[in-house]
Amino acid sequence: MLGEYSPKLNRGLCIVLFLLSAFLLFFNLGKDAFIDYDEATYATVLRESILSENYITFSYLGEPWFDKPPLYFWLAGASVKLFGMNEFAERLPSAVAGLLLVILLYHTTLRLTKNPIAAFFAGAILTTNSSFIDAARQMRLDVPVTLCIVATIYCFLRRKDNARWLVGIGVAIGFGILMKSVIGFLAIPIICIISMFERDWSWLKQKWLWLGAVGFFLVVVPWHYASFSHFGPIFWQEYFGKHIMSRFNSNMLGGNITILDYVRNLFKLTEPWVLVFCGTLAWLILNFKKNKEALRLPLALSLSAIFIFCLFSMSRTKLFYYLMPLYPLWALAIGLSFNVYHRSLVEFEQKILVGFFAILTLVGLASGINFGWNVADTDYFRAFTEEEKKIGLLLDQNISTEKIYVHNHLYWETLRYYNGGRSLEVPSSGVPDEPFFIITDPRSVPTEIQKRMVTPMYTGKYLWLVNVESNFRN
Repeated sequence: MLGEYSPKLNRGLCIVLFLLSAFLLFFNLGKDAFIDYDEATYATVLRESILSENYITFSYLGEPWFDKPPLYFWLAGASVKLFGMNEFAERLPSAVAGLLLVILLYHTTLRLTKNPIAAFFAGAILTTNSSFIDAARQMRLDVPVTLCIVATIYCFLRRKDNARWLVGIGVAIGFGILMKSVIGFLAIPIICIISMFERDWSWLKQKWLWLGAVGFFLVVVPWHYASFSHFGPIFWQEYFGKHIMSRFNSNMLGGNITILDYVRNLFKLTEPWVLVFCGTLAWLILNFKKNKEALRLPLALSLSAIFIFCLFSMSRTKLFYYLMPLYPLWALAIGLSFNVYHRSLVEFEQKILVGFFAILTLVGLASGINFGWNVADTDYFRAFTEEEKKIGLLLDQNISTEKIYVHNHLYWETLRYYNGGRSLEVPSSGVPDEPFFIITDPRSVPTEIQKRMVTPMYTGKYLWLVNVESNFRN
């Protein structure tokens, strides 16, 4: 039967998946500028940490920074020491986490199904997901914490082979907490959903689980204790109260992002796999009573993905990257469902099914490159960011002490990073008599500036950098 396990087929498909993933995740990884908000902010925090040689308590523009735990910054710091302080080095931990996540997904599916074709498609569904590619190619914490979550689920599933794997649950959650705080706990409700479907809670009585809890505290406590000792109660107020609870309860991004916007983005940025997931979920529900034993796990994983979507839909800050943990869940659910359906077919029908999924993989690959690499740049965001980088580098090279003003510009973090962290200000109703720089939209140069002697330093499509002299035009 097509798909039966063979070492040669397994090795070949694993190599193909590895090369495909490496190409999608690492090709031109350092080409684009750091983008505004999270990526440029994290890059600034890392630079200050390296320059101050302080890897425990972080700062942003010289002020204490409590937004995120340290694990990604430790990994990126090691990468910078190897490859220098550049976009490639600082994004590398995220891309490596993405590659490891794909391989872990392949391995998990293979262990559960003994079907290399199902394992290949599970990995391919994730690696050709444009939203996954986009996040893994940025200096972001979403893909690394998702790796920790999936590693936790893997340890839980392996408990049936050996109860000692339960130790890994606590340790993996601990690393997830050090990567992106409470998001690391997302593995717990997923494990509970799986246990509900399996009707097996015996793992709670295993000593290895509680040894894992000890491992959790050994991983998590030292950094949190060191930060609390250094900053006192303000650490918990800022780290947990403001930067965790506020992100959930308030719209920190501005705008009016609705659940419908979330759904639209999901269909736009994860095609064709979101449609395949919807079809798989319908098939699982219709066939569950007929084959409960084989379909328990894929249905539990599917419902876990829906749970994650609903959870973050309730957040007022609906950043689309928050949905990252659901993608490996639906990829694994589709891979397991593919295996069950595949084995129910005769060989000719199996070839048709494999061919159909191969076509879907090619469609996903095209979509992944277009949107994941942002080749089209339909919103001109990448082009805009590149102009920010050019302006920032020009300012960094200028040793003068003039003030730098920003007019009609919402995003400052990329400019700040590339100009070496120099202060940026919004001009008041009047402008000073002394010389200064101003960054402005070329279509709306302030009237006050037009009356002054100006020297354009950079004139782009989206942004201008102008050096304003002290004397007025006649």
